[in-house]
Amino acid sequence: MPLYAGIIAALLLIVALGVFFTRGKNNEEAPTRPVQLAAGETAAPQKTPTLPPTNTLPAANAKDKVTPSIVAPTAAALSGAATPTETPDASPTPTFSPTATPTIAPTFTPLPSSTPTLLPESVPLTATATLTPPPYRLAFTKWDGGKHSIWTVNLDGSQKTWVSDYAASPAWTADGERIVFLGETGINSQPRTPPDGSEGVWRMTPDGLYFRQLLEDGVARSLTISVDGVIAFDSKRGADYAIYFTDGEGRELPVQIPGETPSWSPDGGWLVAKSCRPDCGLWLTRRDGSGAAQLTFNGGDGLPAWSPDGDKIAFSRPADGGLDIFTVNLDGGNLLQLTTAAGNDTLPVWTPDSQQIVFRSARNGVWQIYVMNSDGSDQRLLIPDNVGGNDDWAV
Repeated sequence: MPLYAGIIAALLLIVALGVFFTRGKNNEEAPTRPVQLAAGETAAPQKTPTLPPTNTLPAANAKDKVTPSIVAPTAAALSGAATPTETPDASPTPTFSPTATPTIAPTFTPLPSSTPTLLPESVPLTATATLTPPPYRLAFTKWDGGKHSIWTVNLDGSQKTWVSDYAASPAWTADGERIVFLGETGINSQPRTPPDGSEGVWRMTPDGLYFRQLLEDGVARSLTISVDGVIAFDSKRGADYAIYFTDGEGRELPVQIPGETPSWSPDGGWLVAKSCRPDCGLWLTRRDGSGAAQLTFNGGDGLPAWSPDGDKIAFSRPADGGLDIFTVNLDGGNLLQLTTAAGNDTLPVWTPDSQQIVFRSARNGVWQIYVMNSDGSDQRLLIPDNVGGNDDWAV
């Protein structure tokens, strides 16, 4: 009997221990299992880690004139992305090939030092932009005593390139793809020009490979092109100079404005030109000839250039026994003399950012090309060559 009682007690103890372990195991957290989707099911979206924010940065003779053009290089691509390009600013007349905005060069921005979070390897670092100086290219005229020729050069004086002989008064189209100019007697002797070409308004590529005559005019002297491609030029077809117009196909427009050496406003709606109506000076006129208003009242003022930001006019005026460069606001106020060197300073042209002015100077005894800040500071020699100037321009 005691033996049976001991056996029964042992069995009861084993059952009790089995119940304890079973309950304890049921109270443990079940292990996580991968979710398996049935056909047609969609997994719930997983939360994507957000990158910490990065800081971004906010974004003479008028034939002898110099015109600037902006050439926008491509920015370096990141992570194999397509390389964006900047479009030149449509600033045609004084155009270092039209207005544009500064080229943006990307740089990597490190994560803030206070954020030690690691980024997933599959997520590229965010790029921000820094501003770099825009590369401007100039078109200018040289005079060798018998003919004009057009050259191009970078604003730092590098890569000076001959483009064509028997060509003067260059102006860049808004896209920088063409140069319009005045062809002189002999232009048809140039390679790739039509044999029946003659004096007048022409167009060519900046490499001088493709030419087209738009309009015949043997007495045209100075031209400028608007942002929408309308060419204004002065010509002495009668007793006095007048301003005439032609489109990009050579169709002359039925508008004539009294005056000479015109320059377009940035939007192409107005012109500034030297004129006598009857008072002589610089006059502002709408492109249809209406709204004429006198800006300056000195009969010697001439060769005006409208700033690409639309705020000022640069021009030449007799001063101190020579010619000097001045600027004036559109309301005639804030007249400033920028040059005072001995000799003549003339033919001003703005860079597309309106921060600098390129001009011709004879301060060293020969005609050379200089550049200065828009307030007249930091005047420095750009092209030391004797670019020449004929008598008609020099006075």
